[in-house]
Amino acid sequence: MQLPSGQRDKHQGLNLPIPAVRATPPAVMVFASPENSVIKMIFHGRQARWQKRMPPRHCGNMHIPPNVMCHNKKIPYHKLNHDYIMKTYKKNAVIIGALFIFTMLAGMIDAYFVAPELKNPIISILQIDSKILLGVFSVLIMAIGIVFIAIAFFPVIKEHSESIALTYLILRAVECFLLIVGSICYLYIIALGKEYINKTDISNYLIAFSLAVKIKYYSYLIAMIVLGIGSLFLSYSLYKSRLVPRFISIWGGLGYILLLLSAVFDICGLIDTTSGLGVILYVPGGLWEMIVFPLWLFIKGFNITLKD
Repeated sequence: MQLPSGQRDKHQGLNLPIPAVRATPPAVMVFASPENSVIKMIFHGRQARWQKRMPPRHCGNMHIPPNVMCHNKKIPYHKLNHDYIMKTYKKNAVIIGALFIFTMLAGMIDAYFVAPELKNPIISILQIDSKILLGVFSVLIMAIGIVFIAIAFFPVIKEHSESIALTYLILRAVECFLLIVGSICYLYIIALGKEYINKTDISNYLIAFSLAVKIKYYSYLIAMIVLGIGSLFLSYSLYKSRLVPRFISIWGGLGYILLLLSAVFDICGLIDTTSGLGVILYVPGGLWEMIVFPLWLFIKGFNITLKD
């Protein structure tokens, strides 16, 4: 093995053995550290060649040479690393886009097809068990989907801000819990309806039924508030990191602000989120979650840039 002149003289002067190199297929070994320059060894069978130290190049938090020899082709090392990350996060982008669409559809089924029925008289509600059961499954699909959205987002956002990634994951888990509470209320309403038919004294059942409907309604609104807060963190992270074009991040942020305000106004009794102005306030965020953001993720994915 040939060593640089300074190291060769040092070994010869001290009568130190020169380390042997095992037979190795053509490969590259890059030794890097933030403090020291990089030494590159290129192995060709039993031969090993030390290259001179080259000016360091930033790639993430490492210093690397401008290029390395890989299978006898000159390929920038940072480009190889970048392609690997792009491939990994492209898969995440597709999963996130698909989950946004599925959860949005499930939420729309519950919010505009099932939930309005609970405002009808109890006698009419007892006749729509199948529709309420549809609401149970749609809410469960939405609850599970949003958790997996946060899980798929976590490694992407963590590259830029671990605290925001963790905050977003926790808030979406809280949202999932609130939605599951709503689905349990649906099941409780179905059970009350079956008991209600066989009883003559119905006053207690009416109270329990009304309470279940209120818990379902307000748990959903609180979940939308949590969603709005968590997604504002997400939009901020997307804006700062430029993972997607900034107009998409701004659109998402404005949409979630309107979503947050609509839920707060509904709790205060100022609007109804299932009709009129409440539906209009949902439109920007709904378009972002169902069309704009998923479409961009499917076509372009995330704009991954390594940190300096």
